[in-house]
Amino acid sequence: MKKFLLFTLIGVSGILSAQPVTSNQLPGIGTDYTFYQISGNITHGTTGANQTWNYNPVANSELLVYEVIGSNGVTQTDLDTFPLANYFTQFYYGGNPLGNDFYEITSTRLANHGSKGSGGNYNKNQMPIYEYEFNMNFNDEFTFAFFQGNTFRTVKYDSYGTLTTPYGTFTDVIRLKTTETGVGSTTDVLYKYYATQPVMHPLFQYVVETGGTVKNKFFYNFTNLVTGIQTTQNNTNFTIYPNPVQNDLNINFGKNKYKQVEIYTLLGEKVITEVVGTTTTVINTKNLSSGIYIIKAIDENNSVTTCKFSKN
Repeated sequence: MKKFLLFTLIGVSGILSAQPVTSNQLPGIGTDYTFYQISGNITHGTTGANQTWNYNPVANSELLVYEVIGSNGVTQTDLDTFPLANYFTQFYYGGNPLGNDFYEITSTRLANHGSKGSGGNYNKNQMPIYEYEFNMNFNDEFTFAFFQGNTFRTVKYDSYGTLTTPYGTFTDVIRLKTTETGVGSTTDVLYKYYATQPVMHPLFQYVVETGGTVKNKFFYNFTNLVTGIQTTQNNTNFTIYPNPVQNDLNINFGKNKYKQVEIYTLLGEKVITEVVGTTTTVINTKNLSSGIYIIKAIDENNSVTTCKFSKN
């Protein structure tokens, strides 16, 4: 049986009526937080609207420290391995960097594409693992395929209320419940709690086995939360046309200075590399198969901007 991945994703927030809802507002670059493993016993929290959850005090020990970083904090090989990634963290243990996590904010969801360890080894998810959709309300849910497409996960917004941990009391907290079905699925259920103010970020998570045993328990403590930054799927400083395209794809960089453009399939295969040095360029896509592709534009500081286009 597969075990739930210990997601270290960053969350998003919004408010609609009296309920907190999800959006694409994330903690900004420079945010620091610590991931703690819980050694004490806990009881599974109640379900529904306007709940009060109290998990203070509970014994815990520091596991990892994370920092939200920009694309200039990862390597070109990282970006080639995860061409859809547009949100990054670096994790440390004992002050020593161990690796990175790579996420994508799409137009509707937050996705985990994989990680890199301290030895430079990549753990690339076969299919994106989605944490949640944006604009989810209480009792909303969605299902996605992963693990070669024969296993499915359902994420449900099953509760909201007030949560107390050793690091404070948080109102407008939402809880997401993740379950599995299909080939090789586990009966374990993942519960993850998020603060939604000033932006949504994870606070607490655990897994409940069949029979009610609670395991894989973790706290998050945000010691430096950078707010007011919105990350979108296409953080572009250039324009493309036509889209969809049949043959020639025009790219206008405006006042921005880029040195190279690369085009990838959704599976991460690089199919075109073009050196640029002017404010405009034309990419011949005639030999590309029909489908969706990603453009990566690399500037003089090796920062990367991405967007997608369709090939007819």
